[in-house]
Amino acid sequence: MRIRSQIDGDFDGWTGDTVVKLMNGQAWQQATYHYSYHYAFMPVVEVALVNGQTVMRVAGVPGAVPVTEVSIECEGSIVSPFMGFRQGMLFQFDTGHVWQQVEATTESHHEARPSALVVDGLNGTVLKVKGIDTVVEVRRVARR
Repeated sequence: MRIRSQIDGDFDGWTGDTVVKLMNGQAWQQATYHYSYHYAFMPVVEVALVNGQTVMRVAGVPGAVPVTEVSIECEGSIVSPFMGFRQGMLFQFDTGHVWQQVEATTESHHEARPSALVVDGLNGTVLKVKGIDTVVEVRRVARR
């Protein structure tokens, strides 16, 4: 297996549970902890099977990081006021889906209509907001 694509937007490096959406529509999540900061806009990536493990190489970043393909549950813009992360916070998407944060992670970040995606990740269903490294566990509370 060998997939070549580009990251859809900014890449800020690997933070331990990084979720990456590719231009080909696939989403991948970092499978093991590794931290390295590297900013790039829409870098080329290669996903390959190496010694029985799926890894992602990002252009300009040394080495490869183990990843797992994850399924996208929801994608769009958050239309409810977005003020960051706090347990119990509701996130309403332009698709009509509403998700609630279930974990205790707190982070302040104000942005109007940020792009986001919800994936069925390695540690449950998580929300990834474009431009924020942190991912938080969520549950669906409403569907259009």
